[in-house]
Amino acid sequence: MARVIDPRWMVAACTAWLLVVGGAAAAQEPEGDGLASRPGWTKGPHTGTLGSQASIEVPEGSYFLDAAATRALLQATENVPSGHELGAIVRKVDREHSWFALFMFSDDGYVDDSDKDAIDADALMANMKKGTEQDNAERQKRGWAPFNLEG
Repeated sequence: MARVIDPRWMVAACTAWLLVVGGAAAAQEPEGDGLASRPGWTKGPHTGTLGSQASIEVPEGSYFLDAAATRALLQATENVPSGHELGAIVRKVDREHSWFALFMFSDDGYVDDSDKDAIDADALMANMKKGTEQDNAERQKRGWAPFNLEG
């Protein structure tokens, strides 16, 4: 199930990048409210879906871009997409300036703990101690001090 994330928190505290864009982005934007007619752009207020990881409430006056539109925006503003982009929020400040926040996800460092209740801690510790004993035999051959695993 996706979590709803407050956009203020997401922009301030996570992997969002805040970029101030002048000229290039402003020059590409049509007059009026033509932004919402672009594929993948949705005018707020709106709940934007960020892959299967989250959703975000997009305030009035801002636009939500899906992943494909986000990559197109990055390329149009001469930024290289990483392939991890899930979406973006774009907000015009005035006629010549706007900002956008990118939302990305990478599962680097992700640890699936769905089996945490099935782990036999005593068996795991015994296995680690056995491995440490085997490693210590090699360490002794090299004249190195042993490691001691307590617990």
